[in-house]
Amino acid sequence: MRKSVVWMLFLWAFTQVSPARACLRTELDERAIQWSPVIVKANFVSSKPYGTEKDAALNVVVSTWKITKVFDGPLKQDAEVTVLTFVATNVDEIDPCSVLPQPGKSMVLMLRPIKDCEFAVRKDVKDAGDAYVIVHRLTEEDATDEAVNDLQQKIKDVRKAEATFSEKDATFQADTLANAVDDIEADHADSALLEMGPKAIPAMKAVLEKNPGNGKKRLQRIIEELSPPPADTGKRKES
Repeated sequence: MRKSVVWMLFLWAFTQVSPARACLRTELDERAIQWSPVIVKANFVSSKPYGTEKDAALNVVVSTWKITKVFDGPLKQDAEVTVLTFVATNVDEIDPCSVLPQPGKSMVLMLRPIKDCEFAVRKDVKDAGDAYVIVHRLTEEDATDEAVNDLQQKIKDVRKAEATFSEKDATFQADTLANAVDDIEADHADSALLEMGPKAIPAMKAVLEKNPGNGKKRLQRIIEELSPPPADTGKRKES
């Protein structure tokens, strides 16, 4: 009974002020949508700790949500979805993205499957099955009609660009970027590759292997921009 009470107090504290790097993207932009194959509105149901790893630099919280509306992706309305958030144990700052709502409250969740994520610290969560991590989210207060309409338009624009993707064009633009003779040519190829999104990464990596110098730096910059950071820390290692 005492353990149950203690855990309930921990959960209450967590939902109020716990620090974490819980979202992969701080802005709702085209990159956030490219990284999110699932975008839904869902009601928060419950949460619990994940695993029993001792002395971890990051604790993991498993939350359950019930979907009330599907904006994009294969999940269905009324289905439940499992989401992992990562709580840093030794930081003073509060990441708003780690704050869970009260049960029954809703959020718009932009989600990425853990199977498609990299992890810097808590690699054990790869065994968490069909769980997701949060790329970006909108609280009830943030999800105004205007914000939701803007989200839906962004989804439409990004998915349209993804639908017209071709490996041949990605290779052409990557080669153009690597061998650009001036900034204008480089900027055009840069924009084209960013619009294509992560699908263009394999083509860029193939061209990267053949291009040293400035071309290599240009391609590496775009690859990094299109690649999500580790899902548990939200930050890449300093190079």
